[in-house]
Amino acid sequence: MTKHSAETAKEDTERKAKAKIRVLTAWATQKGGIPWRKLGDGYLLDRKGRRILEYFPTTPAEFAKWISEDNFTCSVKESIKHFERISKGTLAQTYHKDLLKDVTTAIAKVQDIATPQLNAENHADIISAQKLTIKLLTNLTQIQERDINSLTDKTESLGSLVSTLTRTIQNNDEVTLYHVTKLEERVAALTKALYDANSLRLIKESENVPSQRQ
Repeated sequence: MTKHSAETAKEDTERKAKAKIRVLTAWATQKGGIPWRKLGDGYLLDRKGRRILEYFPTTPAEFAKWISEDNFTCSVKESIKHFERISKGTLAQTYHKDLLKDVTTAIAKVQDIATPQLNAENHADIISAQKLTIKLLTNLTQIQERDINSLTDKTESLGSLVSTLTRTIQNNDEVTLYHVTKLEERVAALTKALYDANSLRLIKESENVPSQRQ
């Protein structure tokens, strides 16, 4: 394989993997969590009458093979119809070590919310629902922390807030709900800060571009 073809193959693998990582990251951070399997206008239920989560990969090998045919719900299949298989063993190559780390992180985040989501939705467990909210917000916060280097001090405080919130859950539901609201406000503030920072950067870049002569 020539150097050019090797580089092309590497870029192709990254493209395929990042498309799947984006979907898993969305499932791990969006309000609804992992999609539920639907049958027509209703939900697909197990033998105990409980809703079933859509398929998601739990290992890098499953991640590599994952395509829309592995999922059940039409809307989900449609949203990931662009997924392509990745050659077996490709992600394990040394030059893909950073990509593999991103893959395992995305898988872990989805697995982390699967149990509380099932408990919250199938058993109407208030505490589990609050834990799911915390987990989704924590995942979103962690992603934003990587993108906003200039706000390090603010994002570090969120870790302490989440720890405090987790300890509070078993003792005081009202206090827990209060902290959930505060955490949502902090996440919204971080999102706005990221938008403002990007806008400022674009303005500065545009000011630094020399005007073309007529």
